[in-house]
Amino acid sequence: MICIVGADGFFGTYITDYILSSCPHIPLLCLDHEEAAFSDGRVFHGKFELSDPDSIKKASEMLSRFSDIRIIFLSSVHNPDVIKNDTGRAEYINTVCYESFLRETESLDIKRLIYSSSDTVYGESTDGYIFTETDELHPINIYGEHKKSAEEITRKYSYSIARYSYMYAPSLTSRKKHFYDTVREKLLNGEKMYMLTDWVRSAISYPQAAEVTVKYLLSDTKENILNICGDTAVSKYDIGLKIAEKSGADPSLVVPCTAEELGIFSERRAEKIFMSNALMKKQGFSEDINLSF
Repeated sequence: MICIVGADGFFGTYITDYILSSCPHIPLLCLDHEEAAFSDGRVFHGKFELSDPDSIKKASEMLSRFSDIRIIFLSSVHNPDVIKNDTGRAEYINTVCYESFLRETESLDIKRLIYSSSDTVYGESTDGYIFTETDELHPINIYGEHKKSAEEITRKYSYSIARYSYMYAPSLTSRKKHFYDTVREKLLNGEKMYMLTDWVRSAISYPQAAEVTVKYLLSDTKENILNICGDTAVSKYDIGLKIAEKSGADPSLVVPCTAEELGIFSERRAEKIFMSNALMKKQGFSEDINLSF
């Protein structure tokens, strides 16, 4: 069976959608903030809060009914600015509570657990350097440090790690809009959208990342760390132009700018993080992954 911890988030809903359409024979347990957030008769649901010990115990009890368990762990406090405002609580949830979940479920028949990490663990790509899974980790902000710590916990339990680049696509959850949706709405309303040119990642769409993740989850590969990202590094400005093209909006409304000009972040962020997806392709989980939706 497959369990998605944090199934009602942006990425979790895309993973759920992919499993329901491509792996309908596999039992699916979705642990959400809101029970039955993804309505489908084939899905088992459980309300889940990572910071609640009782919630972790109940999740373990639900999982104990199954064998050959495959878990995708997505739950975390992830916005760097939010983390900066309450570092202690964010670190507690992202590390202590996460390990509590692993410890509580350790005796179950878990064949693979994938922890959802981030390219931020690598730090800045200096002089165009492209990071591979074997590189040392040098995060430059609190979020990256939390992900690095959670990776160390994951390795202690001999589980797997997926390092994701920036992901984008329309939101499938009713809980909130994705940045993609905001950009699209503004452009279709004839409003200008200022998009960063100096923030560059090996970006990947949610549908593409979901497919690779599920294939990784169900595989027997011995690789326990995998970069999941696109083939080409792009800026948010590039993504904005693609959204305009996809939605039929005027591309001139997408205005290039820098992070300094926009002045919207309080916590430091790397300007450029380039990841290699060669290992991902070597495992046969994907072919070309370009800027698309």
